[in-house]
Amino acid sequence: VAEGYEPAMGARPLRRAIQRLIEDPISEALLSGYFKAGNKIVISAKDGKLDFRRLEPAKIGTAGGHEA
Repeated sequence: VAEGYEPAMGARPLRRAIQRLIEDPISEALLSGYFKAGNKIVISAKDGKLDFRRLEPAKIGTAGGHEA
């Protein structure tokens, strides 16, 4: 939020920061094949950097629940 905050400009800088820091890296990862349909994307922040991880879709019957 600190990178996108500018009271005089309203929400525009925040929108650009979200695009640059989140949307662009996810788009690049989709195009490269790192993220695929069905993956969940987990974003974490540490030391001012964002880390993007993929979670594979759970296989049927292995989600820890009961099968229907």
